[in-house]
Amino acid sequence: MTPPQSPPAGAVGGRALTETVARPRAAAIPEGYLTMSGLRERGWTDAMIRDYLGDPDATRPNPRYWSAAPMKLYLADRAATAEATPEWARRKALGDRRRAAGEAVAARKRAETQALARQLAADLVATLAFPADPRQAAIDAYNDWHSTACTCPGWHELGFCDKHAAASDPPEFLHRITVNHARHELPGYDRADNRLAGRVGHQDAHEILRAAVNAAIEAKLAARPPVTPKEAAEARRMDIP
Repeated sequence: MTPPQSPPAGAVGGRALTETVARPRAAAIPEGYLTMSGLRERGWTDAMIRDYLGDPDATRPNPRYWSAAPMKLYLADRAATAEATPEWARRKALGDRRRAAGEAVAARKRAETQALARQLAADLVATLAFPADPRQAAIDAYNDWHSTACTCPGWHELGFCDKHAAASDPPEFLHRITVNHARHELPGYDRADNRLAGRVGHQDAHEILRAAVNAAIEAKLAARPPVTPKEAAEARRMDIP
């Protein structure tokens, strides 16, 4: 029995392009066709695709998600014909101006959010104060967290958490938990962080706030004189209930 021949890659509107394949990730874009993203790269908007091209000339299974809507394909020659018209050129120019204006507004709002993050960081740093022994305070807080409110998988699944900090731990680890503890002890840090939520560029702004506060904490820690054994003992004594 002669096996069925594969349909030509350029077939339009039939099984050649709409047939379900076993591995959708392997679906290739046939020569002479453009996807929606390919059209957008040429200056098309979704509204322009609808108005000038209408329904797709073919479809293919979605290359990323099996259950997603099929990938729409448009003949490149048909798109080029529309692009050659003065009306399409005017529509594209209008879209470009609107896009540029939108990007300018977004950039301004992003800059405002970043400026707010820096101001919030400066206000927080002005209230920065350390306990007598910042490192020991961080160790105690770390151990208390992992024995009472821990969210580690072992705590929930097995009923215990084996994480523990001690003064003999590596300096890098102790420095990290000391800075983190000092930051979270700052009055208003969480409120400041929440003020950035939902603003344009808030992802970068959160990092700016965190980095600026961390840098100030590290600088002040470096400028502090070493804690004497007497001060350390006194700090531990005051922490005993």
